[in-house]
Amino acid sequence: MTSPMQSTSHNIPNSDGQEEQKPSMQSTYQNEERKPLWQHSDQQDTNKWAMFLHLSQFAGYVIPLAGMIVPIAIWFAKKEEMPELDAHGKMVANWLITELIFGAALFMFGLVGMILFPLLLCLLPIAIGLGIAGVAFPIFGAIKASNGELWPYPLTIQFLK
Repeated sequence: MTSPMQSTSHNIPNSDGQEEQKPSMQSTYQNEERKPLWQHSDQQDTNKWAMFLHLSQFAGYVIPLAGMIVPIAIWFAKKEEMPELDAHGKMVANWLITELIFGAALFMFGLVGMILFPLLLCLLPIAIGLGIAGVAFPIFGAIKASNGELWPYPLTIQFLK
C-alpha cells in the first residue's frame, strides 16, 4: 500500500495500443513544500480581516457604540499593514456615517410625526427598512470580503473616498 506522499504509476494505453506508465497526480505534490494549516497567504489574511471588519458592526448589539468603534479601530490598526483593507474600512465608515444620518433624520421626523400621526405611519416602513439594511449590509459585505471582493453598500453617501 502506498502513502499519499509516495509516487504511484498507472498503465495507460497510448495511441499505438501499447501500455505506458504515467505517474499519478500524487507524485506532483511530492516535491512541493507544504505549509501548515495555520499559515495562510497574505490575501487570505486580508480577506479574513476584511470580513471581520464588516461583521464587527454587530458588536454594537452587545456593547453600546462598539458597532461604530470596533470597525474603525480595526481599519486604523490594519490599513497600513494590509492596503487592500483600506477600501473596506472606508466603505464601512461611510455606511456607519450614512446610517447615523438616516437614523437621526428618522428620529427628528418621528418627533414631528408624534404630533402629525399620519407622518409617523409613513416613517415606520422606512425605519424598518433601515434596521434590515443595518443587519443585511454587513453580512453581504462580509461574504463578498471573504471572497476577496469589495461590495459597495447601497444608498451609502461617499464621505471618504
